Amino acid sequence: MREALVFIPGLGCDERLFAAQLDHFSDRYDCCVMVPKGAAKIDEIARLIMAELAFDRFNLVGLSLGGIVAMAMLRNNAKRVGRIALLDTNHLADTADRKSARTRLIQDVRSGNFHAVLKEEIRPEFLGSKLVDKAPLLNTILDMALNIGPALFIEQMIATRDRDDSIDTLQTYQGPSLVLCGENDCVCPPERHDIMATLLTLSERVTVPGSGHYSSMENPEAVNTALDALLKRPIE
Repeated sequence: MREALVFIPGLGCDERLFAAQLDHFSDRYDCCVMVPKGAAKIDEIARLIMAELAFDRFNLVGLSLGGIVAMAMLRNNAKRVGRIALLDTNHLADTADRKSARTRLIQDVRSGNFHAVLKEEIRPEFLGSKLVDKAPLLNTILDMALNIGPALFIEQMIATRDRDDSIDTLQTYQGPSLVLCGENDCVCPPERHDIMATLLTLSERVTVPGSGHYSSMENPEAVNTALDALLKRPIE
C-alpha cells in the first residue's frame, strides 16, 4: 500500500505551488493538495482538512501559510502525521505591526482593490537570486491569487493574522521532520527556520541556494531532493 503525501499551499496559492513536487512524487505516493479554506481560524482550517483526508496516516508538506496550518494539524492529531516538512514558514504569532499591516490589506481588499493589493504584495524581492527573469514566476503567483479570489484571500489573511505560535507543538512532535527555506527568503528568513529546527526532536535543516520565499517553484530540484531524503527516514 502506498504512503500518502499531503501538500498545503501558502496564502493566495493553489496546487501550482507544488506542481513540480506532484510531478516528481505522484508515481510513488498518493498525493493530494489541500488549499486552506472554510474558516478564518488556523486551528479550524486544520481540523477541516483532517476531517476531509481519508488517509489514516500521511506525510505532510506545508509552505508559508501551509506550514502554519500543518503545525496546527500536529496540534489536532500528531499521531496521523508520519513525517512533516515545513517550508518557508513561521512558527511564531504575528507581531503587532504585522497584524496592523494585514488589517490594512484586508480593508483594501474589502474596498474592491484586490488586484492592486496583489500587485503590491507580490514583489520581485520575494524571489531569490537564482532566477534571472522573475516575471514568469511572479505572473504565475499573481494568477494563483486571482484564482483563489478575494473572499478566500481575506479569510486566509485573517487566519494568518490571528494565529497563535506553535512553539509547544514543535517541541512535542516526535516524528521525522524537515525544516527548509530559501537562503534569500525575506518573508520567513532562514534564522527563524534555524530556531524551528532546534525545537523539533528529529529535524533535518536544509537551505535552498538562490531561492526566495517560493522555494518549491524557484528551485524544485533541491526541494524534491530534500523531500526524498525525508520520506526515506523511518517512522517509529
